[in-house]
Amino acid sequence: MFNGISGPSGSIRKLLHTEEITTSVAAVEITNAVDWTAFKKYLIDITGLTTTSDGATPYLRLTDDGGTSWLATNYKWWTENSGGYTNNDAATVITLSGIGIGNAANELADILIELMEPGDAAQQTRAHVMGGAYATTNRYANIQAAGFHTTAAAHNGIQLYPSAGNFDGGLIKIYGEIPA
Repeated sequence: MFNGISGPSGSIRKLLHTEEITTSVAAVEITNAVDWTAFKKYLIDITGLTTTSDGATPYLRLTDDGGTSWLATNYKWWTENSGGYTNNDAATVITLSGIGIGNAANELADILIELMEPGDAAQQTRAHVMGGAYATTNRYANIQAAGFHTTAAAHNGIQLYPSAGNFDGGLIKIYGEIPA
């Protein structure tokens, strides 16, 4: 039985992996649970992401060795939020939000990442990001970001982690998208 849902323009999204954060963790690493070569586009849907540290920014890193090590150079990114935009052309991560997530009750982030061609050794892995986050109570701000790894390589895993503290809640679902 196919466990897919309809996407835009008749595409099909197949649920590949679900991970719930229920305890405090420094990072979420997803490698072997997903075949990163099976699709050109992956959707990483993060809902209710919470942190232990006020103002923590969520980051994304890639691996090309199954998670033995995480690539810490050759990223470029750009973010926009209600306060303006920021970019970095010599980054160690892809920044997923231009604002930090608050850590008071009910302060959280909802983030959708389109990860393009991570398993294709001939392509640079690209990330398109959108969503929203509570920077402070009663201020849910827009998130838009984009980034990529400047070296073409077959990436076979992702690491999500906050700039400070830990993640202590959230649900992550990863889908592969089949074009119409």
